[in-house]
Amino acid sequence: MPLFSPYHRFYFSQGFNVNPPPPGPFDPSSGSLMIQFTPSSISNLTEPDLPADTAQFSVGPETSSNCFSFDFYSFDLGCASTKPSCSFNFTGLRFDEETQQEKEVASATIDVPACAEADHCQLTPVGFLGFHQLTSVQIGMKVDGEAKTWWADDLSLGWSDNECEKAVCRSKVRDAVHKRDGVSNSRRAISRPLDFALFRG
Repeated sequence: MPLFSPYHRFYFSQGFNVNPPPPGPFDPSSGSLMIQFTPSSISNLTEPDLPADTAQFSVGPETSSNCFSFDFYSFDLGCASTKPSCSFNFTGLRFDEETQQEKEVASATIDVPACAEADHCQLTPVGFLGFHQLTSVQIGMKVDGEAKTWWADDLSLGWSDNECEKAVCRSKVRDAVHKRDGVSNSRRAISRPLDFALFRG
């Protein structure tokens, strides 16, 4: 199924899906679900304002709010390669009050080993340093310069500021699950459990 929001405060770009089905070459790190990202050059699904083949998760319509910045801690990763390693490029962005746009504040390039097996491959745990006070994260991945499908599990995030003032600010924003064609205020849709996302705080 397409991935809109594993947690009601976050929005995931086009190209993300929840597995299974269909089963991929990798097993989830925990639970029974994980995410798959298919780049736009393969899926023909484009996202406005994003470079081709780039994935993004963000706080969506709350980007300009001063209480929704988050920290990015870790992700378990794998990609569609049997020999060359997978080169992931992560970019952390933060909303800038002066320009009213997001600016790059953190980046990391990480090589993740390929898996030669047809199934039951293990995802590689990756930790991140310096990815603090973000409003979005963009992810590009290539194998020998070519965009490929990749899989992930156990995405770990947390609010940058857990002081009472910021928590009250967040609580005033009504829960909503983000969809491609708008926003739904259905609590039933929001509460659907997805076990690939971990949230601290």
